[in-house]
Amino acid sequence: MKTRRLNHMEKESSASKTSKPKQRRRQKNEFSVDSRVIELASKGLNISGLSSSLLELRNRAIPKGLHSQFLKAKSLREKDDLIRAIIDAQTEFGPLGFKFFIKKDKALERSRKRFTPIIKDFNLNGLNRQMWQSLCTYSNVIFHWKMRNNRELEYIQVLNPYDVEIVPFLNGQSLLYLRVPDVIEKLVQGKGNSQEEKLLLRSIPKKYVEAVKGGIKSSTLIGKDRKMVLLSNSDGEYWLIANTEGFSDRLVPPSMTSIYASVENRNMLVDGDFSVAYLIKNFIMHVKTGESITSGPKAGSRQNYAETKHLKALKKQFKMAGNAMELYTGHLVNIDYVFPDTKVFDPEKFTSPERRILRWGGVGEILLLGTGTNFAAGFINLKRLIAKIKCYREIIDSVWQAFFEHKTIRLDISKDHIPEIIYDDSLLKEYSVLVREMQSLIDRGALSKQTALLKAGFNPDVEETNKQEEMDKGTLYMPTLTSMMPLDQALEKQQKKEKGEPGRNRQEVTKSGGTSVGAPENPRPSTS
Repeated sequence: MKTRRLNHMEKESSASKTSKPKQRRRQKNEFSVDSRVIELASKGLNISGLSSSLLELRNRAIPKGLHSQFLKAKSLREKDDLIRAIIDAQTEFGPLGFKFFIKKDKALERSRKRFTPIIKDFNLNGLNRQMWQSLCTYSNVIFHWKMRNNRELEYIQVLNPYDVEIVPFLNGQSLLYLRVPDVIEKLVQGKGNSQEEKLLLRSIPKKYVEAVKGGIKSSTLIGKDRKMVLLSNSDGEYWLIANTEGFSDRLVPPSMTSIYASVENRNMLVDGDFSVAYLIKNFIMHVKTGESITSGPKAGSRQNYAETKHLKALKKQFKMAGNAMELYTGHLVNIDYVFPDTKVFDPEKFTSPERRILRWGGVGEILLLGTGTNFAAGFINLKRLIAKIKCYREIIDSVWQAFFEHKTIRLDISKDHIPEIIYDDSLLKEYSVLVREMQSLIDRGALSKQTALLKAGFNPDVEETNKQEEMDKGTLYMPTLTSMMPLDQALEKQQKKEKGEPGRNRQEVTKSGGTSVGAPENPRPSTS
């Protein structure tokens, strides 16, 4: 007869059953360490030294559902200082100098009349910034617009990923359900609305009202308690989806999920600093009264112990303490102020979680704070940030291109005549390198002086006015060879200001060795 050897878990289980037959049954919601260990062992995992409690704490910091992950990213974007600084750095460098450009050409006149009002009236530059915020925070962009008729736009907006549910299909299409905004829901459910609210209520689409009153509800992502509406092309509603993984028919988890545990670790360290600061602010006092008799005939006696009435009187005295306090006691009272070790405030403890967070964002301390190891490390970090920004630009540019090429927006205008998107990369370059590039392009006639002034931070119209005023004031602001005026024009301008005196020849050299316009040259060689 074969016998089966019991493992140590089964032995403990059988022993507990025999010794405690009336043991309390575990509640369903109570976490069972044994069950967790058995589950891991069944998967072939090494369970030696595994802390199930710590594992549960880490898992608690990482949301499981896609909707919960988006809400977690939203909360960190709004409340966490480091996450906000990283996203702000990306959204400040990325759309820098963004603008829609249409060439001034007669062939593009129809394109300019069609797209310019849309760009201005619907604040597309502001929507571009919203797309950057969404992409950097949630790794997804949902661009949505509605047509009032075949040619007239009603509104354009960037949807929040935590407010939608997208059902993808095999043909690249998808169904998009939108959560009814709380404002509309309250307005529909409200009673005794004012005249203005009633007028606004009439403009709300019928399907939103039906959803609030018990129509379509969410099926999986957001929860069945949230009111949802289905966006449809037949209602003039269109949308575009883009994300960091290249899908156009579904949403992807935010990349921030990889650092949720690190953020939680950093938050606990911050909470520790806060609790220690609170401790110092409120002064932990340890008040001792009474003493033990350790020698003599009364050794071990409680004669000198403090009685309850004495402790209550002393406690009452300290509760009445203000900014200053005079306290008179006997020799038995001893007051100690307990202070924590200053090592608890050592910022080195934040290094590990913050490095993991900064690696996710692609932004180093040298860019956020101006501190770092050396110039080479900062240069490499800047290049990584530039690469990430250019990747994000490609994603957002694809959304704009698809939007302008859409049949409801482009109408019968050629795809070659849609607006172009340009950026200003001057801040992504080292200043001395930028100056040399501009000078080289100006010398070769490839860069206009107006653009050079704009890159340098000057207004070309203001500079043109100032230059004209200087010319009109005469010799006080006489142009020299170092100005941006060509030499021939400078010579001609100077001859007119010399009261009719003929100007000297351009090649004539004065006795001082300089030309007539004051440009120094090599002195005339000596004949001796």
